[in-house]
Amino acid sequence: MIRDQLVEKTTSTKLRERLLLEKDLTLPKAITLARNMEQALREASSMCPNGKPISTAEVRKKGVQPPSSAGTKRQCYRCGSNKHLATSRDCKAVDAVCRGCNKKGHFEKICRQRKVRAIGENLPTAAPTNHPAVSPSFNQADNEPQVLQTVNNVEHDTKVRPNVSCILNFNGADIPVVVDTASDVTLMNIDTFDLYFVREALQPCTTSITSYTSNKIPLLGYFDTKVSFQERSARIRTYVTRQGSTLVGYGIGAIMTQMIDGQERIVSCTSRKLSEAERKYSTGEREALACVWAIERWHTYLWGRHFTLRTDHQALVTLLSTSGTGHRPMRIARWGSRLLHYNFTVEYKPGNQNKVSDALSRLPLDSDNLQLQIDEDVHAVCEIVLNDSCITKEQLREATNADVLLKEVSKYIISGWPKKSSDVSAEILPYFRIRDSLSIHHDIVFKGERVVIPSELVKRIIQFGHEGHQGIVRTKQRLRQLYWWPNMDDVIMQTIKDCTVCQNHDKTARVRRAPMRPVPLPTSSWKKLAIDIVGPDSTAPRDCRFAITLIDYYSKWPEVAFCPQVTAHDVIDVLTTIFSREGFPEEIVTDNGPQFTCNEFETYLQERNIKHRFSAIYHPQGNSEIERFNRVLNDSVQTAKLTRRNLKLATREFLAVYRSTPHATTGVEPSILLHGRHLKTKLDITGVTTSPTSVSPHALRQKVQRKQEASKEYFDKRKGVVQQDIQPGSWVRVRKPGNIQKGCPKFSEPIQITKKIAPNTYETSDGRQWNVERLAPYNGNPQPQGDLDPSQIPPQGQESQENRPDPNTNARPQRIRSMPYWAKDLVFY
Repeated sequence: MIRDQLVEKTTSTKLRERLLLEKDLTLPKAITLARNMEQALREASSMCPNGKPISTAEVRKKGVQPPSSAGTKRQCYRCGSNKHLATSRDCKAVDAVCRGCNKKGHFEKICRQRKVRAIGENLPTAAPTNHPAVSPSFNQADNEPQVLQTVNNVEHDTKVRPNVSCILNFNGADIPVVVDTASDVTLMNIDTFDLYFVREALQPCTTSITSYTSNKIPLLGYFDTKVSFQERSARIRTYVTRQGSTLVGYGIGAIMTQMIDGQERIVSCTSRKLSEAERKYSTGEREALACVWAIERWHTYLWGRHFTLRTDHQALVTLLSTSGTGHRPMRIARWGSRLLHYNFTVEYKPGNQNKVSDALSRLPLDSDNLQLQIDEDVHAVCEIVLNDSCITKEQLREATNADVLLKEVSKYIISGWPKKSSDVSAEILPYFRIRDSLSIHHDIVFKGERVVIPSELVKRIIQFGHEGHQGIVRTKQRLRQLYWWPNMDDVIMQTIKDCTVCQNHDKTARVRRAPMRPVPLPTSSWKKLAIDIVGPDSTAPRDCRFAITLIDYYSKWPEVAFCPQVTAHDVIDVLTTIFSREGFPEEIVTDNGPQFTCNEFETYLQERNIKHRFSAIYHPQGNSEIERFNRVLNDSVQTAKLTRRNLKLATREFLAVYRSTPHATTGVEPSILLHGRHLKTKLDITGVTTSPTSVSPHALRQKVQRKQEASKEYFDKRKGVVQQDIQPGSWVRVRKPGNIQKGCPKFSEPIQITKKIAPNTYETSDGRQWNVERLAPYNGNPQPQGDLDPSQIPPQGQESQENRPDPNTNARPQRIRSMPYWAKDLVFY
């Protein structure tokens, strides 16, 4: 089509992009857009004689030089000449002083030093333009604050010159200036004023001028001068100031936002100045420093929560997100390791959308509080060192003399003890009982050869004896050899029980088996069902890797369905098939698998008015009815594999036999309790054998109750169960499921109990429900230690099919094989 050829063959890249953005592009519309763009370019060229818009920034591109037969010509780095080298005596720049950096030995035109120029500073001569500097009339009030917005506060690459410059005539002197159309006043550097206007007198002024960063610019005064440009002239008031420097790179800033009612609101803002050493960092390192500093500053709000880190430096998205050291700079790699214990996602946000943080970095706060923070840290370290230092003889003597009880005991030792225990106070009674073994030497009380410790030093003595956290018995053995004080054993035991480090060790966490709680028999059949998922079985055929099992609590009638994968849709499909034959139950019990906790499955049950109950997390005994049947099913599957029979056919025969066999608990066939009839099998002889008779519900319930009581008595006696009563508000540690790697803690961090769901089921502060067999009581005040984290516990339900061991595979642990780190960048053939 002609339209497509126009889009493809046009020489204007902007026009092609504009045409491709149109949704419904036709040929007349494309021609109209092309004509309009050509007309706009012609009008823009007529407005700017030099052919470039004012806002255009010239970029020096490195041109590709054609190959020369004479070879590469070397250039003098002092004056830029191609006729000689820098070592030649003919170079005129040897003794010249650069006007850009004020250094000797080169000209300004080839100066390599980056410098941010102020208004009126010597600039390279630029082509004249029709847009002179604009300033307001000098009739304005002097005390009115003026706003100055100039590009001098931004540090640019030397290859890019965004400034629009021209040469103006100030009282007959041609001075290059930088045009800033957003500025309200005209500023001049003091050096330029001294060079051209040394005879002018500066007038004092009270005008307040601020930069675009709201920083006040100090003024030396002003003078009125006639300014001419081409054929135009005007009387302009010019303010004189000292040379300033850029503020970019001198500070870092950050903001913390939060979603409130669907809108992002700013919660906190912060900024600070960079130190002299930090100002020497590269741009990427300063950006990374800002991220690390902001996260650690708001540690209280970010610890333990997932948050998003937004930065306008796109390289940090990879540098702070990639695990390991890789090829990152060492400084950024160290900073990244400090952020490993935070849970965050790094996102790139362009600078034009990151205005608040950018503005804060240009208005940094003074770091006066750093010294205060350092002093507080020093005092804290000194206090720790003093507490950990050994007790001297003088300290022990002073503590003994300051102890009220030991003072009274010392008097009794010197003057004699009363004859009766009733003559001493209750606090002195423990000393009275051992009065024959007490003595004083150099103001220190001894019990035999052991030192009697005053109450002030008891805590430190126990701390020294408990070094290494060896436990209660070993700590007592160490302290009993040297020291004594009343109720020594009880104090040591309670102190170690409250030790945070010991509480977070697995050796102090103990879980106990809870008493068995049998499930009452339902009033009728098909009222309460149990469902579970068995698998995956890697040795089974692909369409039999998983099995969905179901059983009736009353009749013990089982159902089994094989499938290659298990999703909520597959479970619903199986249940729909079964319910079409038997009808809807009143209640269904499942574990916390993702197939049972999703909205699709919940909606399916709600539409059919079926109550859904969950067992405790990682506690299959809570759904023991189906778990016991799964054990029998696994035996049947193993038998089918040994005899090399079809798995589905063997399972059907197994279900027929199971449904027609009297159950061990009820003593009745499941088919009779569910359908009221006996299933005819190969054992039945027509006209000879008789069908079993049905049992009354009352007799059946009594029989099941006797069986359950006998099982409970046997289980409780054999397992040594203990009934634990954990009150809401108490702190516990949860036993992690699965196989724990050697050296890692087997229990989670302390977590609080919020509700008691059942006699053996509790709900924790994270909303999960746990059986008491996985909860270990925690004593003392919880304090997070190291990498103990409740988030290490997998999500609910993963254990139901992912972490369960396959009965048909070897249970021995397998060695994890991985490529060594040094071979990461190698390619093997």
